[in-house]
Amino acid sequence: MKPSDARRALSRFIDPFRNARLREEQRNEPGHTLSRRAVRYHLAWMAKKALEHLDDGRTEKAHRWLGFIQGASWMLGEYSINSLRDMNKGRDSFWKSLNDQ
Repeated sequence: MKPSDARRALSRFIDPFRNARLREEQRNEPGHTLSRRAVRYHLAWMAKKALEHLDDGRTEKAHRWLGFIQGASWMLGEYSINSLRDMNKGRDSFWKSLNDQ
């Protein structure tokens, strides 16, 4: 994945929260759960941090974070595996369908 594709994908997870005050939501206790909203805010926070990792040349870390973000978004039922694959490949079909919404 090219850095420009990673930026584009990560930005997709930030856009819905562009005006929100994002914060890290870490909970390491077994059995702890967060609301769907808290998870989404945390994923947007992670996406912003991953963009910073790209800016700092930490591409591998940014890619790992993108993978986590995408996996969690899939678990929330927000994306299909195929749509995430298209997002990673920078396919126009994924971005065109988002613009049509």
